[in-house]
Amino acid sequence: MNFDLGTAAMWATNWAIKDYTNIFNSTGIGPGPEIPVIPSWVSFSTNWTAIGPPTQLPNATMPTTGFGGVFRNSSAQISWSAREPAANFEFESDPASTSTTVSGVIGREKNGKFFSEGGLEED
Repeated sequence: MNFDLGTAAMWATNWAIKDYTNIFNSTGIGPGPEIPVIPSWVSFSTNWTAIGPPTQLPNATMPTTGFGGVFRNSSAQISWSAREPAANFEFESDPASTSTTVSGVIGREKNGKFFSEGGLEED
């Protein structure tokens, strides 16, 4: 991320993930017998570009959590692909250039005990 230029990116190539088939199976509290996990891989590329000036959110606006930071509204573009060889399944999104941004933000934040004025606290 380069906050001053208003850009950020995140990507992964052939990232191994587990396909649990459904949300119940992924939690282990499903209504039926457990379904075996299917090895899968995903690749994605996401890019954010700021479209507005920085906005300061001081921690005083959220005193119970100590949350604060500087944020910039942004456009976002993503391309995504997934493959699951055991099921002979592959998916590839349209190119990132065809993305429509619903909401995008980049920023620097501070929160929780890491935001306390005394520094880190011991538990």
